[in-house]
Amino acid sequence: MIYKIIKMKLLNLINRARLLALESKMGYGKHGAIIVKNNKVIASGTNNIERTTFLNGLVYSSCHAEIDAMMELLRNFNAFPRSKKEYCFL
Repeated sequence: MIYKIIKMKLLNLINRARLLALESKMGYGKHGAIIVKNNKVIASGTNNIERTTFLNGLVYSSCHAEIDAMMELLRNFNAFPRSKKEYCFL
């Protein structure tokens, strides 16, 4: 019984990340990521196509969903109060 409850919670979280991925502005390869603590989503992110400034030049890459989620988490705790264009440089 406990296994079924855990499985349903996990499937619910996976579905939330899947629905979040649909919000991605990428034309292909849409991804969503969520960060969970104590069964509560505390941050989320999607991959995006924004180009970012890094060392005074453009980086031609997308920001990964998991990086976007981590940066949202840090912004929520005022640990990294920068805009999206300043942190995605993968």
